[in-house]
Amino acid sequence: MRNGSALGWGRCVFGGPWLVERVPFFIAHVMRGNARLPAGVDSLVGRNRPAHGGTQTGAFPPHLLAIHIGSLPSLAGRNARMPIVTVTRRLRFNAAHRVHNPALTDEENARIFGKCNNKNWHGHNYVLEVSVTGPIDATTGYVVDLGVVRDIVEREVIDKTDHRNLNLEVDYLSGLNPTSENIIVAMWGVIEPALKPARLQRLRLWETENNYVEYEGE
Repeated sequence: MRNGSALGWGRCVFGGPWLVERVPFFIAHVMRGNARLPAGVDSLVGRNRPAHGGTQTGAFPPHLLAIHIGSLPSLAGRNARMPIVTVTRRLRFNAAHRVHNPALTDEENARIFGKCNNKNWHGHNYVLEVSVTGPIDATTGYVVDLGVVRDIVEREVIDKTDHRNLNLEVDYLSGLNPTSENIIVAMWGVIEPALKPARLQRLRLWETENNYVEYEGE
């Protein structure tokens, strides 16, 4: 072991009062055979255990294995699982559509869908929210770079959808009655594989300021 410090996990088993099994440990700071217990450390584990339950103080030789840090949760916590967080990017697009089922009669379509069945189309200012879930990266502090999420969603969905006729011009909606429910499920099928290895948690699509649909891949 070179001079310095390290943090890790290990298994140390000794008899008598020095029994320590499967405990987290902090590798002692060793400098040419002279190391000191950090503040707050209350137990010592090593080959050079004191005889007859005696107490060892001061410096200890470099073959010391570990010191127990049960009294130092802040050190042990560095190995804890990172929190899982959901982050969301909001994107906007405008599009026209007609809500129409060709399997129904014109009268049935008009009765069920009302103004949304207008044969001359109508439009919406849509808002799409894309939520990604994962652990916080210890280096960046991010779950995912939301700029990357934006670029992927714009390429795979927004650029193909913005200022388009959803019934006629959008390949991933081909053959679908473009209700908000059908749109969001179709978008999931495009966005989810494109974002991997990031985990897509939820899509939310606002059709108006009062109406939105959500989908979580089920």
